[in-house]
Amino acid sequence: MQLKNGPKTSREIEEALNKSQSTISQQLKILLQGNIIQFIQEGVKKTYSIKSPQIYSLLNNIGAFMTALSEDKMSNMNSFEFTDILS
Repeated sequence: MQLKNGPKTSREIEEALNKSQSTISQQLKILLQGNIIQFIQEGVKKTYSIKSPQIYSLLNNIGAFMTALSEDKMSNMNSFEFTDILS
């Protein structure tokens, strides 16, 4: 969530995430195509920002859903006796 704290260049994102330029470029392209981020070009420099802060609410909801799903799966696994199968 590098852009949550404000606009950043791809280089700033690369350095913060310790990822290659090609990886960051691919991800930025996907986010641009998805209309999630936007950029301002100043000469050769592009500065990226979030198009709508509502995306963070969506991401939080997805995270909560995935956590609940994982917890449900874990409780189902705990009720199953793996040791019966493995012994």
